[in-house]
Amino acid sequence: MLPFDLRNATKNTEVLTKGSRYKLSYKNITEKEKEKLIENAAIKLKISQDEEKKLHIAEKRLEIKIRNEINFNKENVLINRLNIIKEKIFETIRNILNLKKELEEKKNCVIGQSYKKVRLFVTGYNNSMILELFNDQFKFEGIFTEKDQQINNLWGIYQNYNRHNEKNYVDIDIEKILEKHGRYIIINLLGGHNYGEFGWMEIEFLNSSEPFIVANIRQKIKLSTITNDYCPLVLDCKTREFIWMDHSLPIKYMNDFIEYYWKYQNLQTPYPNQYNYENIISQNEITKANYLKYSEMNSKYKKALLQYYTIPHHLSIYELIRLHIQARGGMELQNEEELKAGDTYFALNQPFFPKEDIQYINCDQIDVILSEYMV
Repeated sequence: MLPFDLRNATKNTEVLTKGSRYKLSYKNITEKEKEKLIENAAIKLKISQDEEKKLHIAEKRLEIKIRNEINFNKENVLINRLNIIKEKIFETIRNILNLKKELEEKKNCVIGQSYKKVRLFVTGYNNSMILELFNDQFKFEGIFTEKDQQINNLWGIYQNYNRHNEKNYVDIDIEKILEKHGRYIIINLLGGHNYGEFGWMEIEFLNSSEPFIVANIRQKIKLSTITNDYCPLVLDCKTREFIWMDHSLPIKYMNDFIEYYWKYQNLQTPYPNQYNYENIISQNEITKANYLKYSEMNSKYKKALLQYYTIPHHLSIYELIRLHIQARGGMELQNEEELKAGDTYFALNQPFFPKEDIQYINCDQIDVILSEYMV
C-alpha cells in the first residue's frame, strides 16, 4: 500500500490518492505465539543480565588496577575505561528494567485480542518529526516533540531519536489518547531537512526494547529534501485509520511555532524587586505575542486541513451527473431500454451494440463530463 505520487507504481501497488483512508490491521495473538513471545523476552532478559554481571566483574578489575597503578598517564587511561564501563552498566540496567516490564506485559497479554501498537518512524540525518493532537471538533490539544517526554507519556506518546542510527520513531498508545478525548494526530516533517524514509510499523508493546525490524514495517515512502514543512498523513485514532494527505504547507512556520510554544509553556514569573524584572516582562510579552500569532495561524490552517480531508463533502461524478440532469429538467431513466433518440447515456463502458441517435459518454471521460456537462 504505497502513495502513488511518491513511489513508482506497479501492478501490485494499491494506489492512494489524497484523502484515502486505510485501516490499521493487527494480527491477533494465539496461545503458541504468546508462549514464543514470553520465551524470546526471557532470553533477551537473561542475555542482558549476564552482560551486567560481566560488566561488574570488569569494573571491579579496573578499580583494583587503578588503585595499584603508579603511572599517572596510565591511571588516567584506566579511569577513562572505567567511566565507559560504568556508562554501559547504567544503560544495561535501564534495558533490564524495560525487559522485565516487557516480559510481564507479554505474560499478561490476552489471547485472541490485538496487542500490537503503532510506531511511526522517519530516517535520515538530523531529521525531525513533530506530532500535533486535535480532538473531535478539530481543537488543538498539544504538540509533541523530544523536549518534554513527561507530557508526551501522559498522552501515551513515546518518542525516541537514535542519532547514531539516524532513526526518529514515535510509539503511540491509541487507547490512552482516546481516553483523554484526543482523536486526530497530524504528522509534521520539518522543511529544510534531507529525509530518507517515512513510514509506520507494528510493535508489540509501547516504548519497548524491540529493535527496528524491517519485517514489521507496514508502509513506507521515500522522501527527498523537503523545502517547506510537510504533512504526509493524519492518524484517526477513533476509526484506527491513516488518512493520506501528502500536503506541503505553503509557508514554513512550524519551527517558529514550536519555539514559541515551548517558551510560552515555560514563561518566567519575575519578582518586582528582581534586578532584570523589566527585561523578563518584555521578553514574556514578545513570547506571548509570537505564540498567539503562530498558534492562531497553525490552528486555522490545520483545522481547515482536517475539515477538508476528514469530512466527506466532495461530490462523486455520479452525484454531479444527477445534479446536471435535475438542473436541466431532465429525467433519470432506470434502464437502457427506455432510451430514445436524442438522449444522453452516461455509461460505465461503451456498449458493443450502441443504439442509434444516442450520445454515449463513458464515466472515465472526466474532461468531457466536466467541460461539456457541468457548466
